[in-house]
Amino acid sequence: MPWEYFLIMEVPNNRVGLRLEKHIKRMKSRKYIQNLKDYQDLRTKLINRFTDE
Repeated sequence: MPWEYFLIMEVPNNRVGLRLEKHIKRMKSRKYIQNLKDYQDLRTKLINRFTDE
């Protein structure tokens, strides 16, 4: 069974993408990941959080 994309997010650069990926994996929550897919404002806030660091 091949992998399917669940959520694709555009980020400003590779560094932000890697930090974002690490954060999402650390959460270990199916509900959190589903909420990221369902709510654009949550994705935007998360990207801004890691862009500003």
